[in-house]
Amino acid sequence: MHGLFNWIENFGKKPEEVFVVHGQDTVCDTFAQNLEDKFELKAWAPFSGSSYDLAKGNWITEKSGNYISPEKEKLRKATGSYLKLNNSVEKLLELIKRNNKLSKKEAEEIAKQIDIIAKRLEIEK
Repeated sequence: MHGLFNWIENFGKKPEEVFVVHGQDTVCDTFAQNLEDKFELKAWAPFSGSSYDLAKGNWITEKSGNYISPEKEKLRKATGSYLKLNNSVEKLLELIKRNNKLSKKEAEEIAKQIDIIAKRLEIEK
């Protein structure tokens, strides 16, 4: 999924709409939601059999699927939260790699805060 995020990030002009049409329903929904949240794109995860008129910009047929059980919905939300957390970690790592102008004190303070988070996650394991 991160490769797809990188692909979208490298567009000079972002697409106006994105259609996620490959993968499990919950994964498609989560990925579409992440595209909306991260890139502020209109993102759709249509059910099989739906059709969209790209020239007119509207749905011709929009199929619906089965409702997601509360257990599956909880898992979908957890997966989305995990992806957001993972995206934040990747962003932090990239910023650290690019920012070599931190003072020793700043770098040590950031490292200390990251260690606190890591210890918290180890305790909750």
